[in-house]
Amino acid sequence: MLDNDVLDVSSLGDMVIILSEDFDRCLESVISAITDTRQSDDPIDDQFHARQLVRSLFALVEGVTFSLKRLAITEQIVAGSSISDAERALALEEKYILNNQGEAMVVAAHIRLKENIRFAFHLYSKVFDTPSTLDVQSEWWNSLVRSIKVRDRLMHPRSPEDLTIYPKETRAVADAERGFREAIYRLVGLDHS
Repeated sequence: MLDNDVLDVSSLGDMVIILSEDFDRCLESVISAITDTRQSDDPIDDQFHARQLVRSLFALVEGVTFSLKRLAITEQIVAGSSISDAERALALEEKYILNNQGEAMVVAAHIRLKENIRFAFHLYSKVFDTPSTLDVQSEWWNSLVRSIKVRDRLMHPRSPEDLTIYPKETRAVADAERGFREAIYRLVGLDHS
């Protein structure tokens, strides 16, 4: 259910700025750790900041994705635009189940990130009657998909090697962040200069 926190496009923009600044600080540290003589399959010297870079990307992506859905739900309530019960439940990241007494219960919906991003862009576009700026054929989207695999490896390591980040992975993370941020700014009509 929605709580009383006020969320609008301006606060979404503030969130993007704050999380992007975190990302940029991590990226700066990682770039300084990569030398021109390094082989592309050599690990980055500063693994702490490389891992933080991945984490900061997904804080941005997941926070903004949730906020897009929240903005759409808020606008739908205010403007009375039509969304389905399923769209509303998924926007609130809820699903319904029956317990063993036959009573309906609300539980957290576990939505895969790629589908959640696509849904957030779709729902926002539908409610605000604006074209979606999500291009899943773009290079930044492909970089995001590759970065999700890196994030999953970091969050569920099976060996010490799973915690190692390589330059090509940081390039994908940087491309994903830049593309995602630009798509968000275009979607909500914010100036990102």
